[in-house]
Amino acid sequence: MNTLATNSARAARRLSWAAALLLASTAQAHDAPLAADAHGLSAVPGSNFGSLPSLNVGAGATALLRFDLSGLPAGTTAAKVVQARLVLYVNRVGTPGAVELQTVYSPWAEGTVTASTLPTLGGPGSGITVPVTTAGQFISVDVTQVVRNWVTSPGSNHGLAITPALAAPATAVFLDSKESTLTGHVARLDLTLADQGPKGDKGDKGDKGDLGDRGDKGDKGDKGDKGDRGDRGAPGANGAPGAPGPVGATGATGPAGPAGPPGPQTVASAAIAPDGNIVTAAVPPGATLTTSRTGPGAYRLTVTGLGTACPIATSTAFGGTMQFTGGSCTAGSLDLTMATSTGGDLLFMVVIVSVGPNPSSATGTPSRVAPASRSIRFGR
Repeated sequence: MNTLATNSARAARRLSWAAALLLASTAQAHDAPLAADAHGLSAVPGSNFGSLPSLNVGAGATALLRFDLSGLPAGTTAAKVVQARLVLYVNRVGTPGAVELQTVYSPWAEGTVTASTLPTLGGPGSGITVPVTTAGQFISVDVTQVVRNWVTSPGSNHGLAITPALAAPATAVFLDSKESTLTGHVARLDLTLADQGPKGDKGDKGDKGDLGDRGDKGDKGDKGDKGDRGDRGAPGANGAPGAPGPVGATGATGPAGPAGPPGPQTVASAAIAPDGNIVTAAVPPGATLTTSRTGPGAYRLTVTGLGTACPIATSTAFGGTMQFTGGSCTAGSLDLTMATSTGGDLLFMVVIVSVGPNPSSATGTPSRVAPASRSIRFGR
């Protein structure tokens, strides 16, 4: 056997015995008397059972107990309550199971409380659960924390309620009350109080403890204040051109421009037969227009008395191709020669003479007249 381990175990036992002896020499026992006990029965909700020799629990019955703590030594604090145990005597068991000790939170009186006026309780599952299966025995329950609460706040001492446990609702038991004359095992509250000796000297500072385990991660902190505005950044690159906008509405009509110079105006025209004779002609007063056939397919046209402008001639040939072979233009007169390209006579020819903003004189140059139904212009 390991000698070091054996010595350590023996030392631990010695310390445990020393602590027990110290507690025995510095603690004192105290009994708190039962001030009131009763029960309410839901089957007869208006009846009071405070004078019965038993406290019924279960089958619609709720028992109540209240102890008097006014006899505790002066200066007793919750920290000086080393232990508190409630001792109950089970007189009879109707249905074995378990009971629950719930804290009572409002006043009640032994001689008037009924099932319909029960005080406020902690509620099912809020108290201390104790199994009860056999009659004729005591049950002892640790109620230290409940009593400490009463010592800290004496006005909150409204006692305890005894009900079937939440997990065993069919439990039915009968406990001795303080009015019992047969067994006389009244409920009692046994207290162990720490001895109130003189305050000891302050002990030496203990050694620094070991580093504790790392704690859990803390919750996320609150959002910080808004920071100062940063410096202005450099200008960004130009963006791509946007899509063309819609076409605008048509603007108002602008003012009329200055009138242009007058164009050429027809002053004479003639329809010429194949033999050169004029079929019809139109000339202004004081002007003359003559035509003649000078040879096969050759013709001459003369216009005089048209004023100071140099006239211009155009011709449309029908039945062949006409060429201007020569001519001259002077102020107010035109002398023109024409011939077909084949030397054959035309079927018909129309000559139109017009005047316009032309030089006072011009000499025509030979040019080709288009086929039938097409015009050519001679002059400048």
